[in-house]
Amino acid sequence: VREAAKGGHLWILQLLDADQAHGDIQWGGEWATKCLSDAAEGGHWDLVKWLYERIDVEDAMYVFDDALNEACEHAHISVIEWLLENDDHGQSHGPSYAMFSAAKFGRLEVVKWLWERITLFTRANGTAMDIAATNGHLKVMDRIETESRDKLKRRAKKVCQRGRYPCCTTAAMDGAAANGHLDVVKWLHAYRWEGCTTSATDRAAANGHLRVVQWLHWHKNDDGATTDTMDIVACRHFHLPSCSGTKTMNCCLTATPPSFYEDQLATLSWLSWNSLEGCTAKAMDGAAANGNVQVLRLLHDRRSECTTKAMDSAAGGDHLDTVQWLHANRSEGCTTNAMDDAASAGHLKVVQWLHANRPEGCTAKAMNMAAAHGHLGVVKWLLEHRAEVAIIPAMEHAIVCKKLEVMWFLDAQRIDHSVRYAIISAITACMY
Repeated sequence: VREAAKGGHLWILQLLDADQAHGDIQWGGEWATKCLSDAAEGGHWDLVKWLYERIDVEDAMYVFDDALNEACEHAHISVIEWLLENDDHGQSHGPSYAMFSAAKFGRLEVVKWLWERITLFTRANGTAMDIAATNGHLKVMDRIETESRDKLKRRAKKVCQRGRYPCCTTAAMDGAAANGHLDVVKWLHAYRWEGCTTSATDRAAANGHLRVVQWLHWHKNDDGATTDTMDIVACRHFHLPSCSGTKTMNCCLTATPPSFYEDQLATLSWLSWNSLEGCTAKAMDGAAANGNVQVLRLLHDRRSECTTKAMDSAAGGDHLDTVQWLHANRSEGCTTNAMDDAASAGHLKVVQWLHANRPEGCTAKAMNMAAAHGHLGVVKWLLEHRAEVAIIPAMEHAIVCKKLEVMWFLDAQRIDHSVRYAIISAITACMY
């Protein structure tokens, strides 16, 4: 059915509907949303009409917005027109939603068409321009600006002063800055009065848009950087040579645009010289948690804020090179959380290095959590080298988490086996 909807083959759906052999087909439910959206995406308004008339009112409340969104994204005005004219399921926000979708996808022709057919309130509402600005659609913004000004000028001269009518908010510049749309930021600064919030600089910096950060610094100083700015940038993941061979789920390459790898250090460097607000200890602590030694070096040279969380989190994240760098260059040290967290995550090399080079040691939590997560190698090493650990609590954690290999190993290390029956009973209770 979905393939027929995608291809616009109405006759196939009509045949299936009329065929008694397929009488169990219910034109509703979850798949109805997908079929109607597929038809709207392809611009098949006759199929949209046929499907929409067969959907229950309850289902229509959910499928209308999706279909309208697809039609706006692909600029199928005939489908948009039919949906808006035949919306008899109570979707009164349809015109507004259509305008917002058209603005989001930069469909100028749809915006122009909608402008002549919806209310003044919807036209003047700020969300459409905010969405267009966030997505960098300057032509759509200019159209909304011009039409709003001209329409309101004719209706009420007292609000005709340029930029003094409600068609965007601070979210426009904030969103444009966050996505690196410098041309949009400049346009808003020149033609609008709403300005931005400190979120503009924070988000632009966090996404590595240095040119936007610099422009905001010189033109929007009152809404510029805060201590959060450097903190956020430093705490972000970025690509390092050590990412090679790393599992995809642990590497930022799949989630961060390539330009950010180049811009993070440049942004941090620029902020460290030009932002009076500086940063907090979250910056270095967060960089350490991500294993970003290059960021740590930069912050170490220019800032002093750091805590024991830096080495603790680096150890827990298996960033041995970061732990070693902090040990050699910083004085904060770590706490027992460092070895505890490393053991819990199964990072044996980090545990061994901390044991040999740091005095903090660990707590019973180290072996308990290593046992709970099934890290037998770590459990064996801790049992041999650390006095803080205990067999019985570790066995209990292994039993609860069904790590039988760890449980049997720990049981073999015990001298007193008088409670083995109780242990076996506990295992049976957990597994069944």
